[in-house]
Amino acid sequence: MIIRESDKLPTVELPSSELQGKHLMQHPYDDMQFGAYYVTIEAGKEISLKGNVHKTPIEEIKYSHGYFCMDGVLTASSVTDKNSTMGPYILKEGSFHMFPHSVTLVCNVEKKTTLIVIYVPEKDGSPAENVISGALSDLQKSKRCVDWGKGSSVRFLLEEDGYPISVTHCTYNDDSVRLEYDEFLKTNFFIKGSITVNYGSVGLEKSSDLTCSKDSVAMVSANENDRHCLLTSNNCQSINIFSPALKGQEKHSWTSNEDYSDFS
Repeated sequence: MIIRESDKLPTVELPSSELQGKHLMQHPYDDMQFGAYYVTIEAGKEISLKGNVHKTPIEEIKYSHGYFCMDGVLTASSVTDKNSTMGPYILKEGSFHMFPHSVTLVCNVEKKTTLIVIYVPEKDGSPAENVISGALSDLQKSKRCVDWGKGSSVRFLLEEDGYPISVTHCTYNDDSVRLEYDEFLKTNFFIKGSITVNYGSVGLEKSSDLTCSKDSVAMVSANENDRHCLLTSNNCQSINIFSPALKGQEKHSWTSNEDYSDFS
């Protein structure tokens, strides 16, 4: 289990961009399938956003780039590596946008903006080419909004979209819930509410109390398929990342209150 709080991390430069932020998930060092940062951008700036390229002695890894907007307004147009233009795109509270490495964004920050930024290695031989854009207010009325068992889950990014991960927005009933993911690696970026996380094998149990807001986020990553129990309160919400990608309707089920969930 990896647990990190943004307000306890140093500020670092993001790869291939003009931004600085808190490095929540470190790819490839955390052995997960993506990297992630918590970023705040002041109003009035003009910036460019692009995917990353990581070169090693034996390969060159290209990264798609995605943005969940927690707060603020940022307008962007995009330029591809073939010099064609697309957009405009509006990154505002509750929206998510995913871009392939081939797309660079030229942005105006109209209002102070807070983002969760993710970088995802593109598949060898079949990189994603789609730009995916979605807003909570729209997707909550669609088939991409699922009752996951103890709240709702809006699926911004699914297997059919061509990327190797899924990105979701989840709400939580103020309750205690036992979770297990046998076939997925799952990471929560809690953006609102209070959370107690209990985890660890029998005799080696651990517990962490976390609080988050628009000024800070808390990451809980079951990087080893860890069984864990979440106790949530105060309108808890999170952005979740799954690897491999979800098909669309997966949810949790329990045989009793003492059991960990089955997620399928």
